Amino acid sequence: MTTYVDGFITPIPNKNKEAYRKHSQKIASIFKDLGALSWVQCWGDEFPPNRSVSFQKAVDCQDDESVCFAYIVWSSKKERDAAMQQFCKMAQEMEFPALFDQSRMIIGGFETLVADGVWWR
Repeated sequence: MTTYVDGFITPIPNKNKEAYRKHSQKIASIFKDLGALSWVQCWGDEFPPNRSVSFQKAVDCQDDESVCFAYIVWSSKKERDAAMQQFCKMAQEMEFPALFDQSRMIIGGFETLVADGVWWR
């Protein structure tokens, strides 16, 4: 089985970290119900200095922001496409807090090349 992954890099104002965490937990529950195998949100902690390319530069991260790296794992692209279609319909009825500048979010879909389980168990 080849899984499919949606990846996101987002600049989040530091003052919104807790609100973003709570919002992400709510959205994770929805995606789980829609068939997501995994939902992971990570708050930026350590980045090499003086790089010509960086997570911060990619999303035009400001001094009062941190980079959030996130991904959703799906059983297949077909499952993901169906779930996203359902989510988009649901989202029209939902209110989303303005916790970050969505225009600077980077989003992409990825075919899994290598996945060797969960190592931290």
